[in-house]
Amino acid sequence: MPRVEVVLVPVALVPAEPDQLRLMAFRPSGTFLRDGVKAGEDVPAAVLRLAERVPSTMGPPTAAPESVAFLADGADVALVFSVPLPLAGAPAGNGGDPERIAADWVLVTPWIGRGNVSRSVGMSVEHELVRNYWRRQFEETSAALEFLPRYFTIAQVRAAYSSLWAEEQHIGAFYRWFGGDVLPDGRELIKDATDDVVRDEVQRVFTAELQASELGPQLARGTTGASALGSAGKSVGMSAAILGATGLGILPAAALAAGVAGAVVAFQRRPNRGKKPTWYRRRSTERVLLDDPYAPRPRWLPTGAAPSISH
Repeated sequence: MPRVEVVLVPVALVPAEPDQLRLMAFRPSGTFLRDGVKAGEDVPAAVLRLAERVPSTMGPPTAAPESVAFLADGADVALVFSVPLPLAGAPAGNGGDPERIAADWVLVTPWIGRGNVSRSVGMSVEHELVRNYWRRQFEETSAALEFLPRYFTIAQVRAAYSSLWAEEQHIGAFYRWFGGDVLPDGRELIKDATDDVVRDEVQRVFTAELQASELGPQLARGTTGASALGSAGKSVGMSAAILGATGLGILPAAALAAGVAGAVVAFQRRPNRGKKPTWYRRRSTERVLLDDPYAPRPRWLPTGAAPSISH
């Protein structure tokens, strides 16, 4: 009998040095999640079974896995799926250990970055299919916002695009495109959010996660989030670095709480001592088609030159 196999490639934005975000795929021990469809099991059930193996402080992925490709090898069939994960949510399941993250996560696109220095890294067929799938989604839809927390900066959105095309995208061109009328009928994709609103939500989620942890009985209800954010100065989002400035960074439960707050509400890589970031949120939580598709344009490309080819 022909064998039917499912392959699942979870993808997430992962914090990377220095102050960058990289789009990475979960590939534990060098192999994407895969398994055969069992007797009496349908394909969606097999995919969800694989999704339960994704390490995350936030539980299995909440988004539905998306069909990427159908591969045939003689009588055998492989069905490739991918699913977006919350920013930093899955890597936090590795305890934030850089070595474990490096072992289990791989760049969706080998990074070129500043200086346009190419990296030659071989890709499996499944890896290349997933990369091209998300490139189409980023070009034609609002899918990129699904990898970001509820509140985000335009710089973080640009980082996602830069990582997927493995080249820093042109700052001015990206801001003009993303801040314009990219939806049909001149509608905007995003709306402003105030620092106070973002800070209050980060505080609420961070405090709730701490109270649900083993530290809960030791904490004064409702005060920990406020004191932590107050210690971080002008910082509004949350990350391990910001938590370190509060004195709670040495506590694993606090680090996990910060990871959830950063993934769900707002992520800020480091304590902010300068100008506060400008926060935005999606106008719609659903993925929508863009009236003005994105044309990748590397940062080094001269004004007026043709944009790069995406795939």
